[in-house]
Amino acid sequence: MEDSYNQAVRNALQPGEYVLWEGSPRKGIRLQKSDAVLIPFSLFWCGFAGFWEYTVIAGGGPLIMALFGIPFILVGLYLLFGRFVSRARSLSSTHYVVTDQRLLFLYRKNTQFLLYQNIETLEKEQTKDDRGTIYFSPRNFYYDRTASYRGSTNLLQGRAFEDIEDVERVYRLIEGKVLEASRIEPADR
Repeated sequence: MEDSYNQAVRNALQPGEYVLWEGSPRKGIRLQKSDAVLIPFSLFWCGFAGFWEYTVIAGGGPLIMALFGIPFILVGLYLLFGRFVSRARSLSSTHYVVTDQRLLFLYRKNTQFLLYQNIETLEKEQTKDDRGTIYFSPRNFYYDRTASYRGSTNLLQGRAFEDIEDVERVYRLIEGKVLEASRIEPADR
């Protein structure tokens, strides 16, 4: 797997471009702040869809009404369980690269980049173990890397380096490149 990332990074680099940092998000299933709202909503959705289906079947309702409830049950199960598995699978094939010219986002089947001069805001969320997320645009309450920028008029919406190690060092590296791109000299620290 590491060799495939190395090859993907080499393929994405322009002539003369060099890597300053690279890393991946933590693997596995984990909760986010937005789950404080989404989990209760998912439980309500599943409960209502299950109640609908039970009522129709137990009451001897028409087959079409029983079939009508099945998609709602499937959506509820995805909201309750499937989205965690889908997100973990997506993050397991994600790799981030900071170069001297831009940021690279390598996913399973595609590569995207963000130029430093196009970063509209830079925000860091850090945990106690020096892991964290760096956001490159204003965040929405419900943040989903794969869904938040698809179909959006703002292609930068929701773009982030999620749950990376040594977040402070990476943040300062990117901050310096953003300031350099905007021709502002960083203050001495």
